[in-house]
Amino acid sequence: MDYFALTMRSCPHCSFVNPPNALFCARCGRALSLPQSVEKAAAQTERRFVTILFADLSGFTALSETLDPEAVRDIINACFERLVPIVEEHQGVIDQFVGDALVALFGAPIAHENDPAQACHAALAMMDVIGQVNIERGLDLGLHIGINSGTVVSGSVGSRARQQYSVLGDAVNMAARLQDAAERGEIFVGAESMRLTRAQFEFTPRGAMLFKGKGEPQPVFQLIAARAAARVHRPVQILTRLFGRERELALLQRITHTRATETGLRVISILGEAGLGKSRLLQEWSATTTRQAAAEFFIATCAPDGNARAYALLAEVARVLAIRYADAVAGTPLAVLRQAADPTQFVGDMDAAALQAQYVNALRGALMQVAARAPTVLICEDIHWADAPSCQVLRRALTMLSDERLVFCVTLRPERETAGWQLLETLQESPGATSAQIYLAPLSESDAQAMISSLASGTLPSEAQELVLAQAEGNPLFVEELMGMLIERGDLRRDGEQWVLTRALTALDVPNTLQGVLMARADQLPPDARQLLQIASVLGREFPLEVLEHVATALGITQ
Repeated sequence: MDYFALTMRSCPHCSFVNPPNALFCARCGRALSLPQSVEKAAAQTERRFVTILFADLSGFTALSETLDPEAVRDIINACFERLVPIVEEHQGVIDQFVGDALVALFGAPIAHENDPAQACHAALAMMDVIGQVNIERGLDLGLHIGINSGTVVSGSVGSRARQQYSVLGDAVNMAARLQDAAERGEIFVGAESMRLTRAQFEFTPRGAMLFKGKGEPQPVFQLIAARAAARVHRPVQILTRLFGRERELALLQRITHTRATETGLRVISILGEAGLGKSRLLQEWSATTTRQAAAEFFIATCAPDGNARAYALLAEVARVLAIRYADAVAGTPLAVLRQAADPTQFVGDMDAAALQAQYVNALRGALMQVAARAPTVLICEDIHWADAPSCQVLRRALTMLSDERLVFCVTLRPERETAGWQLLETLQESPGATSAQIYLAPLSESDAQAMISSLASGTLPSEAQELVLAQAEGNPLFVEELMGMLIERGDLRRDGEQWVLTRALTALDVPNTLQGVLMARADQLPPDARQLLQIASVLGREFPLEVLEHVATALGITQ
């Protein structure tokens, strides 16, 4: 038996067989090992915020009249062979197949911070691939899709003899109704899914429609396309002035001003948990510095699934450089760098080491050209999601730029077991580099109160202020989203120069805009820690440690 054949690594996404030491697939570019165990997460019954996608193939009725049933089945399966990988590439899972339709879940059994957006990206890609299938096979098939987001109950469904993981709830039914209402070639989206993704996608209102099981007409939106200039992750909304970050902003401005006369790599890291304002601080820094013509800014953003795609961050860096400099003719460093968006095109022509060396030289050359024109700030946001190959290219290229007017800045969460963290540590220790680290703490109570007042000018009820302050705990994003939720759903209503509560409030729900952030963090925990977190959430925000220990012991949680 051939030992080498036994150790080859088959891609879980496209089934391509890769060498035994490969980390990413040579065909599709995705990680060869799944980062999380879906089976373990699916074992529990729980309430989750999920985005559901129903996709139905059309055109098989006409085919069934002229083709044998086995031939029709083969065509359906061939379509699913192309559609299912799209769902998986966007971090979704197939819930079930129903005839010539499929149901996909985004956010169950594993949550991600951008599940609604991933569902929309998947739907658009599915439309494109059906068009390709038609051209390849000479067919005239169509697709109509419904997408909806909401709270469901997830877990095992079925009899004792046969069960499968699935989700149940009104949000699921609504997704099915949207798919039924959509015509061939249309993607209909529910109001909540649209609200969560409208900064990243273009929608057309289709009016309010009456659906079975709904007492009132429901607003429906048609997904048209992804916005070309949208951030790959959560958009930054400027609803107020920047609070509580004056010292940090002043430090960043001083650093960029010194780049006008000083050379050498300067490494800046901005650390903080989700929602503490890392992106908002960067935006203020970039805006003020650009107005003063002190430096040029290039901001690349890692996506939550970026660490599963080889050279995903490098492709994003190339994209933001190309927006400013369109001279990416064949052979230039920027042109070579932009090929990182599809690294598989080089498979067969060069090995992984040679490919990476080419990218290193291209990135070094592109940054040298940019920095020669003006002091340059290259920012990589959310680098805790960066893929390892991109980090290796960045490390090698940046350490060779000791004579340029360059600032390399990263934002990240304090997660040390990531390729992004290792890149940061290596650059901080590289000869000739100087570094600065900014750790963002929660806002003080006075800054949080000032932010609340700025979001809702006028006199606010003390009960509402206290609830928001207590639940947000100084997190600026949470302050914004909690206040927005209270106003949008009518709990707070303006009456002249003051705001009034329309109902008594004793606690606040978690806004849907924050569900993905919180559930994604919880899903990353080991099973025992996750179960402990669930128990603690039932006990309340504050409780004696002895109570938690007693319950955990009774349930057999020992660690």
